[in-house]
Amino acid sequence: MKTKINLVLASLFLFVGSLSAQVDVDNDTTKIVIKGKKILIIDDDDSSKVIIDGKEFGDDNKKSKKTDELSYFKGVYLGVAGLRNPKGALSLGPSQIELNYARSFNMQANLFEKSIPLIKEYVKITTGIGYNFNSYQIENNIDLIKGPDEILEIENVEVNYEKNKLRVGYLTVPLMIGLSSTQMQEKGFKIAAGIQGGYRVQGNIKKKYEQGGETFKPKYRSDLYLNDFTYSAIARVSFDNIMLYAEYGLQPLFKTGRAAEIYPFSIGIRLVDFN
Repeated sequence: MKTKINLVLASLFLFVGSLSAQVDVDNDTTKIVIKGKKILIIDDDDSSKVIIDGKEFGDDNKKSKKTDELSYFKGVYLGVAGLRNPKGALSLGPSQIELNYARSFNMQANLFEKSIPLIKEYVKITTGIGYNFNSYQIENNIDLIKGPDEILEIENVEVNYEKNKLRVGYLTVPLMIGLSSTQMQEKGFKIAAGIQGGYRVQGNIKKKYEQGGETFKPKYRSDLYLNDFTYSAIARVSFDNIMLYAEYGLQPLFKTGRAAEIYPFSIGIRLVDFN
């Protein structure tokens, strides 16, 4: 908005230069009187507006940062993707899967958000639509193969994998309640928690290895008995414009009886706020 105000200022000053006009500047307010018309231009930290004979044009930055534009979900997120057993530990036995957490990541692109205020602008319910992508880098040299009744985990003794990734993507819909200490978008302490449902739209294995002096990068599309639907407990904590997130899967990654009972989780930070 300030850029627009500056353009208005420049245009007005060029215009009044050819007219008999009175121009007074007082801090953030410029007053121009042209043939009986009074123009006020206000451009400060709290508001940016033009007032012509009492009629206001522009917006108020404070209003634009109130919680009707506060975001607990919308944005781009990046973090670590992990797997746990039913007790919450990182050991996944009886599965042979071992993750390289330095190369396993979660990425979210949440494009739509809708909020309903409950107590003024300090308490609100939030939902939306997003895309949640997990890339699990399998550290050990095993192949995940979809057998007739279950997933087979077979050690590959012929090649050494440089990359061995299980990649899963979901369309997600959250339902959270958010609390904020302020009505400003980029200031104060905020926390939100709730549940999130997801529908799987992607599932594949991507590998990279060398054999006989050649590099191979095969990619296999398969559902691998992955659950089509998922739900998780989710939380967001932010201070000013820094937001951390965590998601704790409550539905196993694979269908019951088809593979070891393991659950996804992720933790990370919001990189981009779409507001």
